[in-house]
Amino acid sequence: MLAAVVLLSTLVALSALDVAPSALAWEQAHRLLAALIGLVVSFRSWQVARDRVRAVRGWIALGFVIWAGAEGLRLGSLATPDSPLLALSTVLAACVTVGAAGAYVANLRGKLSDREQIAVYLEAATVCAAVTGVLIALVGERALAQPASLPPLIQGALFLNILGATLILDLAVRAELRLRGAYVILLGLALVGGGFVGSFVIAAGTSIAGGTWMFGALISAGVLVVAAGTATWTDREDDRSGYMEVGQGVRGLLPLTTLALSPLLLFAAQDDVRHTLVRLALNLVVGAMMLTAIARQTVLLSERGMVVRSFRNALAYAERRTQQIAGVGRAGRILARAGPTDRALKAIADLLHERFGYEHVAVYMSDGVDLRRGASRGFADPDGAFDGAGGIVGRVVRTRRPELVRDVQSDPDYRLGAPGVRSEICVPLVADGDFLGILDVESTADLPLDDTDLAAVVAVADQLAGAIALGTERLRLVQEKDFTSAVLDTVGALVIVCDPDGRVVRYNQACADASGYTMAELATHPSFDFLVAPEALNLVRTARQDLQHGRISTANENDWIRRDGSRRRISWSNTAVLDEVGGLRYSIGTGVDITERQRLAEQLAHRALHDPLTGLANRTLLMDRVAHALMPSRKSNLIALLFLDLDDFKAVNDTLGHVV
Repeated sequence: MLAAVVLLSTLVALSALDVAPSALAWEQAHRLLAALIGLVVSFRSWQVARDRVRAVRGWIALGFVIWAGAEGLRLGSLATPDSPLLALSTVLAACVTVGAAGAYVANLRGKLSDREQIAVYLEAATVCAAVTGVLIALVGERALAQPASLPPLIQGALFLNILGATLILDLAVRAELRLRGAYVILLGLALVGGGFVGSFVIAAGTSIAGGTWMFGALISAGVLVVAAGTATWTDREDDRSGYMEVGQGVRGLLPLTTLALSPLLLFAAQDDVRHTLVRLALNLVVGAMMLTAIARQTVLLSERGMVVRSFRNALAYAERRTQQIAGVGRAGRILARAGPTDRALKAIADLLHERFGYEHVAVYMSDGVDLRRGASRGFADPDGAFDGAGGIVGRVVRTRRPELVRDVQSDPDYRLGAPGVRSEICVPLVADGDFLGILDVESTADLPLDDTDLAAVVAVADQLAGAIALGTERLRLVQEKDFTSAVLDTVGALVIVCDPDGRVVRYNQACADASGYTMAELATHPSFDFLVAPEALNLVRTARQDLQHGRISTANENDWIRRDGSRRRISWSNTAVLDEVGGLRYSIGTGVDITERQRLAEQLAHRALHDPLTGLANRTLLMDRVAHALMPSRKSNLIALLFLDLDDFKAVNDTLGHVV
């Protein structure tokens, strides 16, 4: 390899010192040698790579194969000037785009969503069209007047287009910002493109000090730089926030900048002095720019809509889970205070109806033979007693397993009950193997009941079954076990049980997950106050004192500081478990990690008041600030308003419309 580089340097020196036509032969020889060196380097790097890196390097190696073939044909054309080898060389050189496109797709595939990938392709197409349009407008006439200058112009446009598209790609995938790999390839493409543009200028008749040899050397140097970048290319991403923000900003500006060229290119296309082919090409390029820009904006708006919908769905889901967890805790407190009385059963039915939103709720108790109604909500005429042999209820009685029926009309065991019912959850009340009754929930909503509903109903049913089985005297022990088990096993919330002095006596894995400490590390701390943010310690201690002084339950929110220093926002529901004389025996804290819900809410609030493209405040926020400034209660009457306007922007609106 060292000998090849020395030989290449010698050929460059000969092309600089010799005179035409020998100098041209020396130049083409070192260009061919550079292409062969690049082919060897890229092929060897492809052999040792794997997965995505292997695919990208393989496509670039294919591009070097095509490029070496094109350079070989061009060298052969020097010996036979009248042969079609030069034209074939230009056509073959254009096929380098096959390797470039393959590497582009291999690099992008799977890193972004389908719509984001399409947006990147459209951004690249817009930039390529703009580069082509500028070259046609600047030198199209000269190229047609000097046909011999067309090959270097075509090849220069090719590499400049690949350069622009690759820059868009590297910003989109957050390519590692180092002088190796992706950005070295960009540097090489810039050298090759610049070398061909310089060669075109000379071929078109412009005299440049130093002659053509330096542009040929620039092309060879660029090819070697591309090869070096290929050998060091990886798919590692740069996750620095500043780099990501700059990349997004540049990606947004590049297509907008190219669109700003559209009026200039259209003006150039209307010049009657220009050649018809140049005018036609400019019109086609501007049309392509407009179409790709509109398509890109459509794709981005669609992607943005999907993101907003996913945020809303996630927020709704988090709120629903929070309500269900709170409802489970509320059910436990009802049974803890009153026991399995008729009044408590009615309160459970009301809770499932009002807090959970289930239209039809029924609790049936078993007397050993029949099922009798213990409590119900939403039924016009609920069954007082029945044998429980048929329907979905009968199946649950036989199997003793919870049933979630998303579509009752497709279930052969379903018996028509309340009108309009679409889905049903039926859970057996079982304790220590004894069948105690049924908790049945029916919904008429278009959205069927799902697994989260099943988990919540099972949790309530477990607590209800425990209360019925153990009775009033043993209710507190059952509540401690059953409530904790239901929350731990089916809901997945953070659960902490403390004695009256605040010492932790039990906690679950969710506490370890939320704090970042292992279960063993948490066990070394008598209290979890070390996790609480300093500004919230007084609030936590006050809630603990309230339970000690007779309050049955409290609720609060505070931050936990994780082991790595980050924070998680936890919403707590604290319940007191009393002893025989009414003193505090245990306090049970049930927590829900609402960090993501809070973040989503903040993002939605920010999107409502800021422009999604620029991040600047929108009209709504402006009017709010103006209203505050004009409030009569302000002590000062001094108000300043800074108004910024873009000069000559009216011309853009008048020619292209407000949408642009």
